[in-house]
Amino acid sequence: MLDEKKILEKAIAANGKTLQSVVACEEYAELIKEIVKTIRGEGNRNALIEEIADCEIMTQQIKMINDIDENSIQEEKKFKLLRLNDRINNK
Repeated sequence: MLDEKKILEKAIAANGKTLQSVVACEEYAELIKEIVKTIRGEGNRNALIEEIADCEIMTQQIKMINDIDENSIQEEKKFKLLRLNDRINNK
C-alpha cells in the first residue's frame, strides 16, 4: 500500500514549498481547462479524471505546506454545505 503522506512529504522536501504551490496552481488551471472542454462538448472523461486526481494530490500538499488540519476543512465544508442547502431550499 502506498504511504501517501510520506510520498507527498518527499515531494515537498525535494521541490520546495513554493514550487509545489506553483505546481498546484498549474494543476488547478488544467482542471479548469478540462471542465470547460466538457461544457463545450469536447470533453474527455479520462482527462477529466486525471486532472481531478492531480488536483486532489496537490490539494493535500497545499494543506501540508500551510499546516491546515482536516478538521478545519471539514468544519468549513459543513458550513458551506449548510449554506448551499439553505440557498437551494429558499429559491
